[in-house]
Amino acid sequence: EMKSKYSFHFALADKKHFAAVSANVLGIFNSVGHSPERALEYGLTAIAVSRELKDKFVLAEALVNTSAVYVNLGKLNKALTLLNEARVISERLNDKTTLLTELVAFNNIFVLQGKYDELKNYTDEIMLLSRETGNGRSLANGEYFLGLYYFNSKNYSIFLIILQNS
Repeated sequence: EMKSKYSFHFALADKKHFAAVSANVLGIFNSVGHSPERALEYGLTAIAVSRELKDKFVLAEALVNTSAVYVNLGKLNKALTLLNEARVISERLNDKTTLLTELVAFNNIFVLQGKYDELKNYTDEIMLLSRETGNGRSLANGEYFLGLYYFNSKNYSIFLIILQNS
């Protein structure tokens, strides 16, 4: 069934490679913004094949990438559901890089929902993992989320300190 639906699968040696390629192709379709619906199709395929193969690393990547598609489609609760599953997997695998991506994605959704009080739940972990992994971009995201949290909590003195230090 997959072979007929995705002609490029004939050139791939195995399902594991197919799942990884699908997880990456969905990112391409989603990032260029031309076809989130097509990206979602690839994402759901990557998730299904990864589950079948019990490949947790590809599954976590497919869940994160597919959650981004759901965000673009305005389906934030579906995105949160996928991120929750991905987070559990990444924690079990001790995959700090993917976990960091997931935590930032959670906070991005909270910002879109206007749930600034939720930002503090993940920001400390974002900051810690960013320092551990040397990820400056995620560290900047963490500082941004922390600033938003304190600004929206009307704690302007801490907000100004964060602003000065970032």
